Amino acid sequence: MLLILFGLSGAGKNFTGEILEREFGYHFWDADTEIPSDMQKQITDKKIFTQEMRNKFTETIINKINLLQKHFENVVVAQALYKNLNRNQIARAYPDAHFLLIEASKAVILNRIQIRNNQVDQDYAEKIAFHFEYPQH
Repeated sequence: MLLILFGLSGAGKNFTGEILEREFGYHFWDADTEIPSDMQKQITDKKIFTQEMRNKFTETIINKINLLQKHFENVVVAQALYKNLNRNQIARAYPDAHFLLIEASKAVILNRIQIRNNQVDQDYAEKIAFHFEYPQH
């Protein structure tokens, strides 16, 4: 089984993926570990990703899932996937995938981001949240 966890930065995708790994034996992969340097620079500069960047990264995710499924029966992937277009790219490549929208209140998200202390800070998280497209599927 393939589970795709998506949602706003700080919503708890990794937290959920880690629970699925620990409690249910899924292999968990945080796709943020593969974010390319051009996208990392956008985060550092607090700029929005281009759709071309998103599409290219989604292809990377699809390729990695292919490799993971060769080794693991149950895989869970966490990635924000802010655009329906990119979620649909994955759905076309893996029609049996289950997409799970991970949500949390704004207060919880901002608190989690502050505690994490990684590249995505509270200001950037609020800026990019406006670009999140709620699922059409």
